[in-house]
Amino acid sequence: MRRAFSKPLPAFSRMQLKGIVAAMLEKAGDLEVAMNDDKLREQLALLPESALVALLSDDRLAVAAESTVVAVALQWAKQRGQPTVPDAIANCIRLKHLEPGFAAGIAHFFPQWTQRVLSLVFAGRSSPAAWQSVRGMYNAPRLLGDANERARPGSAVVAANFKCVLLLRDLAAVFEHSIRHRSFDMRHALEGGAHYGGFVWLAFVAVHPAAGTSAQAGSFTVAVGVAQEVYGAPKCVGGYIDLAITVTCAGNGNCDALCEHTRGGMSVGDAFAVTGFFGFSLHAWDSKQFARWADGAGNLNFEVEVEMQ
Repeated sequence: MRRAFSKPLPAFSRMQLKGIVAAMLEKAGDLEVAMNDDKLREQLALLPESALVALLSDDRLAVAAESTVVAVALQWAKQRGQPTVPDAIANCIRLKHLEPGFAAGIAHFFPQWTQRVLSLVFAGRSSPAAWQSVRGMYNAPRLLGDANERARPGSAVVAANFKCVLLLRDLAAVFEHSIRHRSFDMRHALEGGAHYGGFVWLAFVAVHPAAGTSAQAGSFTVAVGVAQEVYGAPKCVGGYIDLAITVTCAGNGNCDALCEHTRGGMSVGDAFAVTGFFGFSLHAWDSKQFARWADGAGNLNFEVEVEMQ
């Protein structure tokens, strides 16, 4: 999902900047689509500050959530080794439309987002009248007075959809490590993932004691889960996300697909997992139990869909 970027592009003249922004809007006018394209995501990270500001300020830029704009800003700053996001870029983020818990969790990357600013933003979100009242306060922070309050166009991307693969030998290694060390917090990340709503969404497997048993009972199940992080700020965010998640393990000629649906939520930085995804428990590793779902190369193939509510 990640790669090393080249050096940032140099600054441009006003005419060049206008052309670059027009071209970027044509290619990356839907920011969710752009973040899932390696080349476009790199181009966003390499834009000069003035070009990124112009792009993120444009009312035509489509997103699934304002947190995607935050993710782009964090990626840009991280690529340059900057500990915080420059004010000019931070001013492009439409705080009125940013989920409060998310904003609070990454506020340390945005020096302008003081406790007072965020408190006023959250108070103003309760209604249009409250927002105008907050902005009209005689001592309101300039950041709020100058803020663009327009809602951005919605993205064509309405969920994170991605495929991932698990080798049975990797699952065997996780199982044996967990049993040997009686450690059940080990997660093996599956190859594949997607950017959506400001998060990088990933799938993983883990081994847990079977439901209703302890590790001493010696009966274990395989859990398949979904986790998320904010690009450039892993484990540095807060908040709560309402989700609809579907995880499917493709079947083969000998077995139907396994599919789990859930609606609920998770804290940002947390994970959702289906314990006992395959419907059986093991006392010792046995690859034959999974062969029913494995392809000819000995892989388990998953499809994941995550929709933020």
